[in-house]
Amino acid sequence: DTFNIKTTSVYEAFKNENAFEGIAPELHEKIKTEVKSLQRVAALSPVPEVVPVLMKANVTSAMMVSDMPEEQFIQIFSSQLGKNGETVARQVHANAVNASIRNEQALISLKEVRHGTGIARQK
Repeated sequence: DTFNIKTTSVYEAFKNENAFEGIAPELHEKIKTEVKSLQRVAALSPVPEVVPVLMKANVTSAMMVSDMPEEQFIQIFSSQLGKNGETVARQVHANAVNASIRNEQALISLKEVRHGTGIARQK
């Protein structure tokens, strides 16, 4: 199997018995944490150049990006993202906002399944 950071769940990859072959056991958890961060950043990134920029800045989740005002994010990162940096930064921010909304909606749905919606049924 080929691992693709954009399409293969790192959780599935970690289940592979050879995933950490040749790597000292005491490094496994740190590597898992870094690979998970890398996958989250890659999911937000319309172009590969975004990944090292955000990783270096330790901006490793949709929430971290979406918590920043769009113009602030663009101001900080656009110059590091090449000739179309502003456009790329806007797309990353939009992707992050969309991912955060999707995640919040999923959490609300799970809560409603467990606790109900709070709206009484009419008889």
